[in-house]
Amino acid sequence: MNISFIAELAQGYEGKPYQALQLIKSAKLADANYVKIQIVFPEELSTKDYYAYKIFESLKMKKTEWLKIKKYSDKLKIKLITEVFGHKSIEVAKYINSKFFKIHPTDINNFDLISKIKKLNPKLVFIGIGGAKPDEIFKCLKYLHKFKVDTI
Repeated sequence: MNISFIAELAQGYEGKPYQALQLIKSAKLADANYVKIQIVFPEELSTKDYYAYKIFESLKMKKTEWLKIKKYSDKLKIKLITEVFGHKSIEVAKYINSKFFKIHPTDINNFDLISKIKKLNPKLVFIGIGGAKPDEIFKCLKYLHKFKVDTI
């Protein structure tokens, strides 16, 4: 059995590139195989009248900052998993040449988003299945049948 460890950064970088780099360094020191981070644009996660919109707004970073994060993870030899939520975050993932993706459980039926991920020819796709029905999981797996997939 081959076991891999994923360090979950999610939005813990708080929109600060330096903090993201420190979290990646810590994940590497903890012997994680992967580090997963969410590429956040507020309009992909909520409406402007949602109470957390301003928090999501504070997490936005420039493409060049994301590229530094990707290069740093490559330098440390820890695989960067990008969790994307829409067109803008997909564009960032494409810009940094992400090859590892996570589909959030709320997007398990978002085949438009999954189709865009497929076009980036990922090496591995993780599917969040929390709260999903078995038929939704199987449909998503079938849609990604040509790709290496894992569920989390």
